[in-house]
Amino acid sequence: MKHLLFTCAFTIATLFSMGQDQRSAAAQQGLRSYKQLLAVKPDKNVNMGDTALWVLGTPLNTAIVPLDKLKEYKAGDPAKDLIMNNDNVVIFPVINSRSRAVVSSITIERNRERWMPASFGREKNVLQKIDSIGGAERNYTLVRILAFNLNFISFEEGGNLQFIPLQDDLQRDIVQGRPLPAEKILERYAKPARDYNGLPL
Repeated sequence: MKHLLFTCAFTIATLFSMGQDQRSAAAQQGLRSYKQLLAVKPDKNVNMGDTALWVLGTPLNTAIVPLDKLKEYKAGDPAKDLIMNNDNVVIFPVINSRSRAVVSSITIERNRERWMPASFGREKNVLQKIDSIGGAERNYTLVRILAFNLNFISFEEGGNLQFIPLQDDLQRDIVQGRPLPAEKILERYAKPARDYNGLPL
């Protein structure tokens, strides 16, 4: 029995490691492609002399709060029940190895079992906000409420899930960078979700 458990654990660890390697390889491929693209079509917002210093940072996992689940949310319900991990999308910060500043981003996506670069630079602003307000190193996840174009970074503290807003919503007493229990934030958006008419905001 112990041998079987060890074998299962070893297999899971091996598969996880392989997945990590595939993600890193796809991101490195993306970084090379991004630099080549900039060499052909320079971006006025990019100092081309610095691209040789670009390296990949720690990947950021992503998740969403589906609108249909948010509509059903009631005060006191666990926030974790609403959050769906998006295991097919990972965001890598692109960092200047000299200044340690976040200069861009590479998003990779999994199509079936293959990871591929999907976009360059799209999440730069989000990553810069996370870098500026994130504080101590934690295991962060980027959580999005897509219908309202809202972004939060989530982390656990003392067994409780916290959200750090990446935008202000003063109408609901939500301030960028100020952590709140995830349940408190979801509670404040449950009624707007129920009232949402489906039109772009």
